[in-house]
Amino acid sequence: MESPPPLVNGDDFYQTLVENAAEGMLTIDEQSNIVYANPAVKDILGYSPDELIGSSKMKIIPERLEPVHSAALESYVDSGERNIDWDGIELPALHKDGHEVPTLISLREHEHDGDRYFTGIIRDITERRRRENQLQDQKERLDEFADILTHDIRNPLSVAQGYTEIAQENHESPELKKVSESLSRIDDLVEDVLELSKAGRSIGETESIDVEDCIYESWDSVETRRATLRVDDELGSITADKSRFQELGRVKFGVNCGRLRGLRANLELSRTRHY
Repeated sequence: MESPPPLVNGDDFYQTLVENAAEGMLTIDEQSNIVYANPAVKDILGYSPDELIGSSKMKIIPERLEPVHSAALESYVDSGERNIDWDGIELPALHKDGHEVPTLISLREHEHDGDRYFTGIIRDITERRRRENQLQDQKERLDEFADILTHDIRNPLSVAQGYTEIAQENHESPELKKVSESLSRIDDLVEDVLELSKAGRSIGETESIDVEDCIYESWDSVETRRATLRVDDELGSITADKSRFQELGRVKFGVNCGRLRGLRANLELSRTRHY
């Protein structure tokens, strides 16, 4: 028969947990005096527990926010109404060296020997803020890029499409058809990039596509010189973003045909050979 696990001293056990917690913990009384701070506070704010205990919590509050903090605690002590989210609120704290640290603070109230105390669990969210700012910068650059696509590329593209349509009305020419198809593909690509920039995504919606059909469509859209394309095997279908897949084919065919410029050549595609 297995023996029960050994009992631990409750006070010592929980004291050890708090002292070794990764989050900072700070306890104040009703007058905002700090009565406890765990060692993790030093990693976040630069102060050792001994430097904080006995001082006012205003020591770690940016000066511009001191009246707000003071009024908020006084209001809660008098009315019992919470005006902030005690489960997690983002607030700047003042580091020992003077810079502000973005923190996420969770609050709890408790009593001891008839006195009221308030404990804040402090998490440093500097890295999260950095990532958020980085994402915001990327979004702003994408928005600027979308504006360039909309005005600097799409406007002259529309003009080119208009003149091509007029020319096709007056002349039947396979070259004009090629120009029209190329302009339409550019327009589709611009639209895809605009959608991606708005959504902040790197790939569009996927669908089941016929690989052979896409290959021939990509082939028809590049200057192939005297090269020819032959697909020997049934390539089946895949799930992919069709426009991205076709663009990959156009780039690859363009590179290969450039290498074969001036020669009569064949490009073969099968399940085991890929270009």
